[in-house]
Amino acid sequence: MRFIFKYVRNYKKEVLFCLGGAIALVAILLGLPLLLAEFIDKGIILHDEKILQTTIVKMTVLVVGSSIFLLLSRYGLATLSSGVTRDIRNDVYQKMINLSQHEFQEFGVSTLSNRITTDAFIILQFVQNIFGLGLTAPLVMLFAIGMIAEISLPLGLQLLPTLPVFVLMIWLLSKVTLPISGESQKTIDDINRNQREAIRSLRVVRAFNRQDYVAGKFSLINERYRCLTAKLFKILAVPPAAAWLIIDLSLILVIFSGAQFISYGDLQLGDLVAFIQYVMEALFSIALFINVIIMYPKAMVSADRLREVLETEISIKNCAAPIMATDNSGRLEFRNVNFIYPDAQEPVLRNISFTLNPGETVAFIGSTGSGKSTIVKLIPRFYDVSDGEILLDGINIKDLDLHVLRAKIGYTPQKANLFTGEIQDNLKFGYEFAGINDMLYAVDIAQAREFIDKTPEGFETYLSEGGNNLSGGQKQRLSIARSIIGEHEVYIFDDSFSALDYKTDAQVRKSLHERIKNASTIIVAQRIATIMQADKIIVLDRGTIAAQGRHEELLQTSQLYREIAHSQLSEEELNA
Repeated sequence: MRFIFKYVRNYKKEVLFCLGGAIALVAILLGLPLLLAEFIDKGIILHDEKILQTTIVKMTVLVVGSSIFLLLSRYGLATLSSGVTRDIRNDVYQKMINLSQHEFQEFGVSTLSNRITTDAFIILQFVQNIFGLGLTAPLVMLFAIGMIAEISLPLGLQLLPTLPVFVLMIWLLSKVTLPISGESQKTIDDINRNQREAIRSLRVVRAFNRQDYVAGKFSLINERYRCLTAKLFKILAVPPAAAWLIIDLSLILVIFSGAQFISYGDLQLGDLVAFIQYVMEALFSIALFINVIIMYPKAMVSADRLREVLETEISIKNCAAPIMATDNSGRLEFRNVNFIYPDAQEPVLRNISFTLNPGETVAFIGSTGSGKSTIVKLIPRFYDVSDGEILLDGINIKDLDLHVLRAKIGYTPQKANLFTGEIQDNLKFGYEFAGINDMLYAVDIAQAREFIDKTPEGFETYLSEGGNNLSGGQKQRLSIARSIIGEHEVYIFDDSFSALDYKTDAQVRKSLHERIKNASTIIVAQRIATIMQADKIIVLDRGTIAAQGRHEELLQTSQLYREIAHSQLSEEELNA
């Protein structure tokens, strides 16, 4: 509850509106029976025409006035619940995009997506309930009990045993439903993860005719969720039925006992009618409050899941006093770098040392799993080294401000991640102030101008989710163009040319060499042809540097490099 009320505190005016509406509703529900009793005992029974007219006017004023306050409270409640949900979503999203790769993988895409959507919506429903029924029901119940005691305390005491029954019912309900609610939320995460995997891998599913298998797998998870929700709904079906049984039995008792009180002269007919109204309102308020309690376990599970994200310690963050400026030389140095993934047992990189000077190009090659991509992910601090240090401009990158560090790097990832929107929006993602000339220059270098010009909208061409209306090579070229917009000290191309044909690959690299010839460039590649012209080629083998040097040197000194070269190049190309 403290997690939710931390956000509610920002909406004090709206809370006051809700409280005012609750008081207005109490005035209606509690004022009308009193006026009704007066209407019957003094107006109807005594045939007092003036009392009848006056009471009708009082009832009308009470209902109209209270309804206006009630309407204002509904507006306040709408603003409060939607605002709290918006603020929670904003905070969770902001935290989510700042999580390091390790924390992100620990949560998983499906559960983060579910928490920011489904869990936040559950909080919205709970806030609506707690500041709607949750405020009104207890006030109505307390004032109704007071009026019951005022009208006839002896008759009211006969209903006293019903209160412990309601309290016990509420306590049992919370205790039983809490673990089931938690399990059902986790199962929703599994459903989301399963459907995301199936949609993302739909071509593979169809290629292997595994539709039935995937559908069966989803059906099992869905059935587990059905069982949990059915169990929860069956439990939740008991309290309302029990509450109405108690209410109906209480009314029968009140009517029977009240008739006796009237016959003895201890109670008037109008007072009995008012008494029955107050009993109905008191018991009905308890029954309504049970609905709030029904939501409580589920809301607490959702609040815990959201708080878990917000309270997660981010492992990749600025030091206490980060350095905000450097000499902008672009000199990069690895010193005895070792790295092990947080959830792994064995190091991925061991004793990696090399220096990259401005204007130079270093390339990494090696078998799959040798650690090529891991090395370049350490430079923008997607992960932190386990041992050793990485220096940029002579400064340990851990001492640099993260924003400053990443602004110095033009990074093209292995997978071309494009965003839904126009081509120009994707290009400006690399440099938000890019003008048309900047974009034209970048796409020319990346050899993307050709296919952009063929579209009727040009830079305003709309890309679908992930850029799926482009080919792999087109996406890759846009990704390269995005990374070279603006000025950077270091450019990283993580196997970014793999989707390009040899001709386009050569054209892009030639243009890049002219564009970023004064910067430090790192290329990760599988193809020898892509890296032959690099100033230094580092051959990786099982996380260690097996050899380094220029292409011609490695052909003579490194058996591993020679094997890779012979598998890709002809003798004529090798001797060229």
